[in-house]
Amino acid sequence: MTVKFERYDWDVFSRCVREEFRHFIWPSTLSGSYELEVSERFLIAVSESSGHRARTLEKETVLWRAQLDGTWKRVRIEIPEVLGRGHESRLALLPHDRKRMVPLSDRAVEGRVNPKGIPCFYSATHPFTAMSEVRPWVGSYISLAEFRLRRKLTLVDCTRPESEWEKTRDEAVAFESIAWAEMNDAFSRPVTPSDNLADYAPTQIIAEVFRRAGYHGLMYRSGLDNHGVNVALFDLRYATFKHARLHQARSVNFAFQEKEEPVFRPRCPEGL
Repeated sequence: MTVKFERYDWDVFSRCVREEFRHFIWPSTLSGSYELEVSERFLIAVSESSGHRARTLEKETVLWRAQLDGTWKRVRIEIPEVLGRGHESRLALLPHDRKRMVPLSDRAVEGRVNPKGIPCFYSATHPFTAMSEVRPWVGSYISLAEFRLRRKLTLVDCTRPESEWEKTRDEAVAFESIAWAEMNDAFSRPVTPSDNLADYAPTQIIAEVFRRAGYHGLMYRSGLDNHGVNVALFDLRYATFKHARLHQARSVNFAFQEKEEPVFRPRCPEGL
């Protein structure tokens, strides 16, 4: 029997794993905990509904990965004839090489998708999205690398528009759409140095559910750029480094709007 979502499943689940139970084993060996029961049911519902959001990326699909700065190296340049023939050695800022652009397999830091010690390949489908995710400042340099997939991969696409829940009167459809929209928002939220590591736990557990279900990774919207979407791969070997180029941030644009009214959660359709 299909396990259904309830309206506040994500709220209960995320609070539970941040404040009470970090690890889950099905079926539960504990009883009397409402939060634990809701969380375990929620994870089963996520696993069962992920098939509706499976997306295939073909072999040779291009993905982009960015890192701040470049690497200073000494290069040999030709002296113009007006200054006399010859060459000289100069320090130049070059894009990071493959060793720097490919995540280290033994030094994975905490992230939205991966826990510390388990590496994940974070990338994007558009170069602007990849560069925006490293949050450059005006004038900063960025190394942008092109990768290509070694094989066909199946990912969970969390980016599908979930606005249909506003139009449906089907409770099951509405609550499932809301849950997936909230999960996408959680993955999309930019990581900051001041984040509590416990805040990563909910999305890390969701990613592990996808991985145990046999998916190769997931896709989620960027909270910083709309040109493409973010792609997180569970295995570093899925993508091959091709080349890197150096870019410079020429402008960083934000738009702000004062919220004069209270900010409410999305409303369910009348009658749900």
